Amino acid sequence: MSEGMRQDGKAPSRVPGGSTSLPGLASGGERRRYPRQEAERLLAYTRFGENQAALDMGMAKTVDLSEGGVGILIHRAVGHGETLHLFMAVEENLVESKARVVHQRPLAGGYYQIGACFLSMEERGRRYSCGKNSAT
Repeated sequence: MSEGMRQDGKAPSRVPGGSTSLPGLASGGERRRYPRQEAERLLAYTRFGENQAALDMGMAKTVDLSEGGVGILIHRAVGHGETLHLFMAVEENLVESKARVVHQRPLAGGYYQIGACFLSMEERGRRYSCGKNSAT
């Protein structure tokens, strides 16, 4: 069974607020520390393997964002634990961050939805992800 898939083979359901419900968690609730916001933004990425060698580069888009991580729609499988160097379009700015892939699930049409936790992020990017969109 694919990681992130329910036992009946269906994808997790979306719940109000943009989060994904993953049945079967020991606590019965979300594991996230920060609330997610639906956020559709373009991003460029460089993918790094476990030995930190660059594997490839490409474009993707976010589906949700929080202070602690990001959900990304991407056109290729990404390994658990791989590092992504991200450049996200936020308003008229590019925000740089690094994130570690914590899960992925296949979607129709050859796409994947991945979840990644931030390892580092520029301060202005952190303000946007927290909903504090004040000017720099």
